[in-house]
Amino acid sequence: MNTGIWKKNLEAQEQMQKSSVWVILKENGKGRSVSEEAHFFCFPGDPVRSLAMSLVFDLFETAWNIKNQNMNLDEAREKFFGKILEGVA
Repeated sequence: MNTGIWKKNLEAQEQMQKSSVWVILKENGKGRSVSEEAHFFCFPGDPVRSLAMSLVFDLFETAWNIKNQNMNLDEAREKFFGKILEGVA
């Protein structure tokens, strides 16, 4: 077994560590309840992992705000996430 390749892959993974969290509101049929789902992409030991996980409530509040105001993708992006720079997207 070549442990040198394994070690290099592990070092590269550690350098690219990042934590992401996203939430989804799912309608369970017309006029029925809405389920809240939270998803995480986190590497153990990532220093921002706990920060990403601690903001789930705020993300759900933003999702509900978008839903309740019937915003389309562009409106939501502009209000909550900033404007797209021309030529970048």
